[in-house]
Amino acid sequence: MTICGAKMTKKVIVIHSYKGGTGKTAVAANLAVIYARQGYNVCLIDYDLRAPNLNVLFNVTPSKWFNDFLEGHCDIKATLVDVNSAYATKGRLALSLSDPAKTEEMIRMNEKLEMKALKRILKGKADLSSMGFDIIILDTAPGLHYSSANAMIASEGVAVILRPNRSDMVGTKELVRIVFGRLEHLRENIKIIVNNFVPKSETTYEEERKQLIEHISDFVGLPVIDVIRHYCELLRGTEEAIYASVFPEHPFVLALKYVADQLLR
Repeated sequence: MTICGAKMTKKVIVIHSYKGGTGKTAVAANLAVIYARQGYNVCLIDYDLRAPNLNVLFNVTPSKWFNDFLEGHCDIKATLVDVNSAYATKGRLALSLSDPAKTEEMIRMNEKLEMKALKRILKGKADLSSMGFDIIILDTAPGLHYSSANAMIASEGVAVILRPNRSDMVGTKELVRIVFGRLEHLRENIKIIVNNFVPKSETTYEEERKQLIEHISDFVGLPVIDVIRHYCELLRGTEEAIYASVFPEHPFVLALKYVADQLLR
């Protein structure tokens, strides 16, 4: 399997954000479908243990949850739900979903249990690689949590989603200082994706976009992959649709295809 002429290596990508409401889960789900449609074997894991909703987005219920794997009740393979046929993908697309019924239990998870969970994640990563998955995407809980840090430790790349406002920028900068400052091995592979940008004018869009990229990159201290515009339809009745499947030529999807390529570089 190749991309841009180079052999693709297995990669774990974490999709994270400082706070909720950035569009993090929509980005993770659409990236998974995009990669699978390009022919990669992809496993998308709902590692937002405090507010999981990929099961709702994809409208599937597994026989075993990702929580069951973390607790040592089953192997990672038992949690997988294949959705290839539903999304017309060339590669395999499998989901490992977290149980909404265990949200309160996950919030109370202590440091000792989190360390155990890290060992399970690393085992799951190895097992998924041996099963032929090219790309593993983890949709994490926003903010500063052990679970999110565990996901990052197991990854080779992190995409941080932020909305272009001061609150998100300040919070993301603090996230970089506290979490990523301790994960030096990831420093060169952490990227920013700006989501829901509303330009002041169509005529000044390109200049606004350029200035925004420079400003956020300088302020946060991380490179910006791309700026994705705000699309009202994503917030209306079709917000639960996976656009990469139902509207593959939508500008939101085209922007994410560029992001997808950059995350594999």
